[in-house]
Amino acid sequence: MKPVALVINSNNEHISHISDILKNHGLDVISANNGLEGLQSLYSTSPNIIICDYNLSLIHGTDVIKTAKNLKRLEKIPFVFTAESPSQESMVTANSLGADAFIYQPVAACNLIYTINKHVDQELMEAV
Repeated sequence: MKPVALVINSNNEHISHISDILKNHGLDVISANNGLEGLQSLYSTSPNIIICDYNLSLIHGTDVIKTAKNLKRLEKIPFVFTAESPSQESMVTANSLGADAFIYQPVAACNLIYTINKHVDQELMEAV
C-alpha cells in the first residue's frame, strides 16, 4: 500500500504542482482546496503526511494543524506548512504548533522530497 499525502492549498496550481511531485515520488495524493475541505479530509482520511498552506482560505492553516494534532490517530503524522513568503512570526507559530517543516512556495521538488524522506516512515517509502 502506497503512503498517502493530504495536500491542502487554496491555489489549484500549487495543489497540482505539489501533487505531481508526490505522485512521481510514489505517494498517493488526496487534495483539499481550502481549510474547510482540509478539516473534513482530516476526519475522513488517514494520511501519512499532511502538506498544508499556512494562509488558507475559509479556515487558516493554524486551525488545521491544531485540529490534526488533537486527533489521536493524526497527532504523530508529519505536518508540513507551505507559504509563498512566510514571516518569521508565522514560522515560529508553525513550529510552536508542532509543524515538522516549513517549505517556501512554489515548492521545489528537492525540498519536498527531502522533507518526505526525513519525516515519512521509511518502511512505507521502501514498500513503494
